[in-house]
Amino acid sequence: MTGTSHNIYSVGFALQTLGYKILNDIAWHKANPPPNLSCRYFTHATETIPWAKRETKARHLFHYEEMKRENRGKQMQSLWHITPPGPSEKRYGKHTTQKPEALLDRILRASSNPGDIVLDPFCGSGTAGVVCVRLERRFVGIDLMESFLELAIARLRDEIRVMRFVFILDSSFAMALWQQQAITQDTKATWAEIVSSALRLLGGEARLKEINEIVGHNPRTRTNRTWACTVRHVVRQSPRYRKQRQELNSMRQYEAVIQAMKENGGYATLGHLYQAALKIPDVRWGTKTPFASIRRIVQQHPEFFRIRPGLWALTSERERILEKFKVRDDAPRKEVEEFNHSYYQGLIVEIGNFKRYDTYVPNQDKNKQFLSQRLADISSLKQFPPFTYEHLLKRARTVDVTWFNARGFPDAFFEIEHSTDIHNSLLKFVEFQDFRIQFYIVADAVREREFEQKKGYSAFNPIRADLKFLDYESLSTWHSKLSESIAIEKAMGL
Repeated sequence: MTGTSHNIYSVGFALQTLGYKILNDIAWHKANPPPNLSCRYFTHATETIPWAKRETKARHLFHYEEMKRENRGKQMQSLWHITPPGPSEKRYGKHTTQKPEALLDRILRASSNPGDIVLDPFCGSGTAGVVCVRLERRFVGIDLMESFLELAIARLRDEIRVMRFVFILDSSFAMALWQQQAITQDTKATWAEIVSSALRLLGGEARLKEINEIVGHNPRTRTNRTWACTVRHVVRQSPRYRKQRQELNSMRQYEAVIQAMKENGGYATLGHLYQAALKIPDVRWGTKTPFASIRRIVQQHPEFFRIRPGLWALTSERERILEKFKVRDDAPRKEVEEFNHSYYQGLIVEIGNFKRYDTYVPNQDKNKQFLSQRLADISSLKQFPPFTYEHLLKRARTVDVTWFNARGFPDAFFEIEHSTDIHNSLLKFVEFQDFRIQFYIVADAVREREFEQKKGYSAFNPIRADLKFLDYESLSTWHSKLSESIAIEKAMGL
């Protein structure tokens, strides 16, 4: 449950009166809250989420490690910064108190297991149900308003393709349940009627595999070994299924992303997916923003998990891929840091290549792996351009990544500081104060304060205007955005 000052204190009092033990009061901070139209109060920018258990001595479920991993290795706090629902979550209609899917996703992952039953007695627009489908939880939703249930059903129908809705309605309440069921027990129905019912349950459009999953529950399939061929014939021959035939011959968006990832070894950067997924034939994207669709798919579908910012992999290949990159939870710290360093080096090199710079990595890093390639294979320069005196060249050759312009002069230096001292990199940069170079420290966002502090030392006055901090998330976003531009240019033949 969640609420504002209008009701949350009454809810908390009721919980305690009933003997519940409150475990946490989570504060959900809305990054872009709706304005206060009366202009007589502060804008309501937070909602409180009480987390309670029925009995004081009862054990409760909490996936501590998963929440810690999501919070970059630190304990998850009770202050959550999550934006309100965007237009994509409201495409079937608006609900006055609709919650973002990301909020319910975190709540359910933290406190439930796949297969658990989740009851939402005020289901509203059905956000909890949509998230339950993605996380493989069972869902029961109840609401007084039939209009809200219709909204929830539309969202769930889009999310659930092989499930059947059961509606129970009376004058006082309406309940929407979903469950996997037989399409019909009517053995007298014709195959055309069975197929037509299946398509209605699937929202009017589906692939042949999904239709067969529904039709396969009918008792007639037990006595007819060629029923799948009959279904195919009905769909492909009847003129009333012209639209469905087009749908059946196309691949779903998430299936295209899965295939692109499989072809790349089970993992890929967003930049790679932007180009590879769009090349797969017979995909029905049906959107003006396919890159946003790909990004949403890997972020929300359970088939994918994030290894590092901008790097995603197939959940089914999780153990193999984490072992391949030596980034399992129990991997030695040195191996994890080596992967981090070479991964972010590779992103910087690829960004430089996208921007048509010549790129260089030090000799000691050339044989290190950036995913499936050596850094030497993706950087464009094998030899370091002699742009100045040898004693300075010797120092410059140790910079993690250097971008050179067309005249052979360095345009940018990048030093990756995952755990090493930022001060040493700044001392290296200041030796090149007489050149027009942009100096970047690339590190986790938590180290930006340390960077700003050391940047203020008087020794770095000559280069302070050219010093920049780049966190890992921003680096991966830069990489993916440039990949979008490259994909668009290729599509336009530029």
